[in-house]
Amino acid sequence: MICEPLSTDLGVLAEMYEEYHLLRCRTCPDLFRPPFEDSFYFSWLSEILLYSDEEVIVSVDEETDFIKGFAVFGVKEEESPIQRKRKVCKIDLLIVRRSYEESGTDSELIEFISNYAAENGCVSIEYGTPANNAAIFNSNGFEPKEITMELKLK
Repeated sequence: MICEPLSTDLGVLAEMYEEYHLLRCRTCPDLFRPPFEDSFYFSWLSEILLYSDEEVIVSVDEETDFIKGFAVFGVKEEESPIQRKRKVCKIDLLIVRRSYEESGTDSELIEFISNYAAENGCVSIEYGTPANNAAIFNSNGFEPKEITMELKLK
């Protein structure tokens, strides 16, 4: 079941974000580092929920009311002097608990976001992710839009 989070879910979402981020710090140490403040995850999500135009949704196990995953996303209008104006839905964060990774929770969240994006006139959904995380999105129909190449300096 997809729904908006309750205010009482904030602590759980912050814990999930911290677990996800610290795993990224271990698997991609050249890209990610732990935050300076322990309260970062809670504070960031509080700001999103209270003051941002971003949407937050959770996937809840209907039998246990356990949060399986969540996503933070929003509709953006892009335009530049050399590009056409277009509406894009940008996913800022999509996290699924490790115990639910094979349950289709990621697909459930992406399907909800896809419907939301279509209803809001978006032409696409975008999510920037490290290359080692791309398989999850490829399996949900995402294709590379741009590829950032990196030459590591010694």
